[in-house]
Amino acid sequence: MKEKTIITAAPSSVHKWFWGRYFEHQIRSTFYRSMIAGEENISQWKDTHHADAPLILYCTHGGWWDAAATIVLSLRVLQLDAYGMMEDTQLEKYRFFRKIGMFSVNRSDPRSALTSLHYCADILRNTSKSLWIFPQGQLVPQEYRPIVCESGIGILAKLLGAAYFAPVALRYDFLREQRPEMFVRIGKPAHIVWDAENNVRTITEFFTQQLTHEWDSLRHDILMQNTQEYRTFLEGSISMEKRFDKILGK
Repeated sequence: MKEKTIITAAPSSVHKWFWGRYFEHQIRSTFYRSMIAGEENISQWKDTHHADAPLILYCTHGGWWDAAATIVLSLRVLQLDAYGMMEDTQLEKYRFFRKIGMFSVNRSDPRSALTSLHYCADILRNTSKSLWIFPQGQLVPQEYRPIVCESGIGILAKLLGAAYFAPVALRYDFLREQRPEMFVRIGKPAHIVWDAENNVRTITEFFTQQLTHEWDSLRHDILMQNTQEYRTFLEGSISMEKRFDKILGK
């Protein structure tokens, strides 16, 4: 049987402009507000990294909105030259995602998945580009434990040789508003340089620990209503209650 080739990325500045604004509109229409903490960690990476040090943003994957959130964060908030992996069956149907930097991965076929990782490493190696990745490999309910990262992220670290890896926690909650709220928390990037002492298993365990810590920190912040460090980066329409209050002059 002939091996199925991956669908490669073909980023376009025009498509990035259009789809960045499209998904921003969708998020504004759905969420009361979207808040972020840890932007300074990306700013510090931008200010201090070298041209041969790509940034891998590895995220929790607990909701349908994760992909849209990362697109808006990348194109409209953090201003990153970023790529992303997308399941091959989905990218085959929605090929326009290639134009914003998506390429395919088939996680059910280890050989094909490894080909995607090699392709990814070739794009990123010795550059200042970025990659969004969901190392859990599938959608997992927000409260499910334990968080488990698949070995692909460890293999990618080995293939790159040197890169920065930043954990990103995403969460969606109904709090005091009619609409849900989106929360994003970005951890400090770790500079991973592959050497003889490293192996895929231990590096993957390290990423699992870091992602779990970031997720638990975000959950704690929301439960304790500790949002002083968070900035609202998108605001949606006001709730029905607040509309009535305006009408009634309250």
